[in-house]
Amino acid sequence: MKKFIITEEEKNRILGMHQDHGYNSLNEQTSNWQDDVIKYFPVTGKKTTFSNAPAVQVSLRGFEYIYTQNKWFQYPKGVTTGTPTRQGSWKMENGKVVSINDAENNTPAKPPKPALKPSGISTPNTTGSSIGVIYQYEYPNDKKYRYGVKDKKWFGKNLANGKEFDLSTITTTIANLNNAFPNAMEEEPLQAAKPVTPNPETATAGVVQEPATATPAPATLAAR
Repeated sequence: MKKFIITEEEKNRILGMHQDHGYNSLNEQTSNWQDDVIKYFPVTGKKTTFSNAPAVQVSLRGFEYIYTQNKWFQYPKGVTTGTPTRQGSWKMENGKVVSINDAENNTPAKPPKPALKPSGISTPNTTGSSIGVIYQYEYPNDKKYRYGVKDKKWFGKNLANGKEFDLSTITTTIANLNNAFPNAMEEEPLQAAKPVTPNPETATAGVVQEPATATPAPATLAAR
């Protein structure tokens, strides 16, 4: 059998590569890397398996992290399977777990924002409404929009162009508005009633009729 001869420099380089990935030699795998990771994360680190291989699971800052021998994977809280939200490689340096991001897998695609169609258009630079919304809420540091509630739904008005939007599909905006104005749904204002135009067929000649005004319905208490 022919011998394969390499230089001492090449041998050290190859050994160094394997040691960086958790090997003591070319064919001997370290047995205490799990303990090293748990020692660095003593509160939540625990041994487990991942893809039928030894691993360590760590719960940290609202995420689950899975460490295999030379890779780490990030998942949402309580999830340890499927496509990770982030991943990369890691190694021990001076008793610390040093993580390296994998740029190709750390930029999850953002879901497209739902297209909003205006529910109405009213005079720009005012809080008037063509759909009966009273825009009485100004979100902190938001000078472009005003917000209001109608029929237990949030609406927004673009002050620059007068367009009014039903925000029902924008869950993040709704959550922010509910946090900023927690009583808005309970304090939904009564919408102004439109005057009823007299019927000319029943009007008495020579008598001026004052237009009747519809009686507003009582406010409905929000479910508690």
